Amino acid sequence: MFDTFGATIGERIRYYRKAAGMTQKQLAESCEVSEPAIRNYELGNRVPDFEMLQTIAAALEVSYFALADPDISAITGAMHIFFRMEHIHGLRPIEINGKTGLIIDPELTEEETDYLQLALDAWKKANEQFESGEWDKETYLTWESKYPVFSNAFLEETMKNEGTPGTDAEKLRKHKRPRKQKK
Repeated sequence: MFDTFGATIGERIRYYRKAAGMTQKQLAESCEVSEPAIRNYELGNRVPDFEMLQTIAAALEVSYFALADPDISAITGAMHIFFRMEHIHGLRPIEINGKTGLIIDPELTEEETDYLQLALDAWKKANEQFESGEWDKETYLTWESKYPVFSNAFLEETMKNEGTPGTDAEKLRKHKRPRKQKK
């Protein structure tokens, strides 16, 4: 199966066009643009604007968000980021105390989840420092901006007490997450 999650907008247009059984010419006619315009979008020579991407999505009968690079400030865009995280990192929804939360798929091996778990643990610890009042917002945002490469040095300089969140920065820099596709 084609990995739409790492694909460019043009590659996603091509994938969904072929899945719809359409030629570039048919898609162009449906969108009322030239065939070379569709070809250039697919090749990445041009990027369709918002309106054109909506037109293409409608012609292909897919969500605009399936084609576009997600805007995480919009809920639907954020959801498409979660979908990508599910396929790439094994993150999935689960009910926790009557609310939906996120969990790393427990069926994945430790090798498949160690990087994400390490990163989430560091974030949780930093967030606890902020929520408890030990860190102000500026300190928390500074930690975020330095994560992961410079977060340990930042912590050593600013938080000389034990139990502050950090990361194994060298491990995080060297780690390459294997991509796993769900069946």
